[in-house]
This record gives sequence, structure tokens and C-alpha cells, in this order.
Amino acid sequence: MNRFYELVLIDRIKKLEEKNKRLKIEIKEHKKQNPVFVDNGNHEECMKLWNRIEELEEENENLKFQHEKMAEKIRELRKFKNEAVKRVVSAEKLNRELIKALEFMLNWNTKISEEMGIADTEESLIKFIELKKLLEKAEKVI
Repeated sequence: MNRFYELVLIDRIKKLEEKNKRLKIEIKEHKKQNPVFVDNGNHEECMKLWNRIEELEEENENLKFQHEKMAEKIRELRKFKNEAVKRVVSAEKLNRELIKALEFMLNWNTKISEEMGIADTEESLIKFIELKKLLEKAEKVI
């Protein structure tokens, strides 16, 4: 009978030792995750530091969020810029074509006016001046 109790007690001791090891490991993990300041008269200062750490962590999260928002805005602005560049290039091509058309109209107007013998009439000169101004404006844009 004594041998039976001895075996039961040995088994119980082993189980308690295993439980003790697990609890020690859990305590170490808990201390790593939740550090506790030792109260050696500087408890108030430690609490201030702890609060400051929490504030800085929160501020860091806010900055990460703002950084993500800014990165998204930068991507949007780059897309907008690329689209604007495409439109400017397209507008420049159209402007060059407009200049060619205006030069053709100016030459055509002068030629027709000369052929009809009305090159010096007031209406012909006004048209000539208007076309010349349009041509100059178009060239300035480019």
C-alpha cells in the first residue's frame, strides 16, 4: 500500500513540476509582453514614461496612416500629371496643325485677293490682319 501512495505522490510531484515550468515560461512571456516598472520611488516618473511610450506608439500609427494617405495622393497626382502631359502633347500637335492651316488660309487669301484684283481692299486687309494675329497667337502658344 505504501508503494502505491509513493507512486501516486511521485506522479503528482512530476505533474506539479511540469505545471511549475509552464507557469514560469508563461510568466516570462507575460513580462516580455507587459513590462512592469519596479516601484523604487520613481513610480510616478515611470508612469509618465509609460504614458509617453503609449503616446509615441499612437503617434507612430497616425504617421503610418498619414504616410499611406500621402502615398495614395502622390500616385493620384502622378496619374493626373501623366494625363496632363499627354493632353499637352496632343494640344501641341493640334496647334501645329492649326498653324499650318492658318498659313495655308493666309496664303490662299492673299493669292485669291491678288487674282481678283482686290488685294488692297479694306475687307481683304482686315481678313489678312486677323489671320496674321491668329497665326502669331498660335506660334506663341507653342
